[in-house]
Amino acid sequence: MLDISSGAFWMLVTVIGVALLGAAIAWGMAYNSRRDRRKDALTEAATREEYDHPNAGDKQGPADPSHRMGAQR
Repeated sequence: MLDISSGAFWMLVTVIGVALLGAAIAWGMAYNSRRDRRKDALTEAATREEYDHPNAGDKQGPADPSHRMGAQR
């Protein structure tokens, strides 16, 4: 069994950490290469609109707060 104070344990932890980091970087690069860059302008415009008018898409709910989910009567 590996003792936490042994050099073999920390070498194993370091190797596994590097492998996980490499896998995460590879996944991120693959995911980023598949995105559709033609949609960037549309995304930027929608984000700008959301910041300019943050409550524009909200629906008005009932005026009585007891109709909310989880409200106690």
